[in-house]
Amino acid sequence: MNVEIYGVTYHIVDCDEFTNNFFNRAEIQLNRNEEFPYDPFLVNQEKMKPHPRTTTTQDPEKLTLRQFLRNHRKVLRFYAVLDNRNESFGDMRQFVIQYYLSDDTTRVNEVYKNNSGYLEFPTFCPRQGIPKKVQIVVMDKPRTATITAADLMIGRTVNIFNRPLLLYDCDEYTENYYRTAYGITEFSHVQLPELINIAPESPIRHWDRIETEENTMENTFLGLTQLLDLNLTYTASKQQFIDVMLQP
Repeated sequence: MNVEIYGVTYHIVDCDEFTNNFFNRAEIQLNRNEEFPYDPFLVNQEKMKPHPRTTTTQDPEKLTLRQFLRNHRKVLRFYAVLDNRNESFGDMRQFVIQYYLSDDTTRVNEVYKNNSGYLEFPTFCPRQGIPKKVQIVVMDKPRTATITAADLMIGRTVNIFNRPLLLYDCDEYTENYYRTAYGITEFSHVQLPELINIAPESPIRHWDRIETEENTMENTFLGLTQLLDLNLTYTASKQQFIDVMLQP
């Protein structure tokens, strides 16, 4: 049966059960049901319906929210040191590493001593997910894994953006957390030498870049002639000059 509504012709092929009962009570006999015409659009829509989830994997957003609610305001605190005394004018610098259990982020602050000579800017690394390996950021390349609580242990060296920080101590709350979460009962605190801010003595005067490096070496040579062999002349190589000065 065709029905025209506002100039559009509709062909009725079937009706629902309620409509069929209504016409039966009115003693109006309906025509036989017809097959619905084939429509490729509806067939594709049926194929594109999402399948029911059969896995038990939970939604990552729900897991993140659960982690935040359970670990809000819970922070692990480690004490670390950066030993670069093998470099020119190097020393041992102290840091405090704070690991936030709510979102697996890390913050690193530097601890300054009085008259240390450094510009006191305590935030060494702001709160963020610190990657285990530093790499060049590429759009299509997945990001590397970040540092987790399992990577932070006393006695380990953690790479913070190519700065090796040695974890030598932690607070009481951090110890209790690792006892409960990882079953660690003994904590071997690292005994460090005295933290000093004095640069190691260097037998060669530092190149101040005002004059050439050769002139700096020559002036150092003239100032330390009593330590050198008299047979050594100005034509000696730079390496020979350094080897002689480094002799005990």
